[in-house]
Amino acid sequence: MAIKSDLNRIDRMSDDDIDYSDIPPLTDEQLSAMRPLCDFLPEIVHQKKKISIEIHSIMEN
Repeated sequence: MAIKSDLNRIDRMSDDDIDYSDIPPLTDEQLSAMRPLCDFLPEIVHQKKKISIEIHSIMEN
């Protein structure tokens, strides 16, 4: 039941309800050093595969 109540609470949340206070802001140096993941892992980016996961049994408990 706890999972279902947590998911209901999260569904009702807006972006303004999220507390980001414990996440330090990125510095200009960190931002300028960032590169797209596809620059580092092009072989993974082009090998997309669809998957499906059934989680209904977890959600119902």
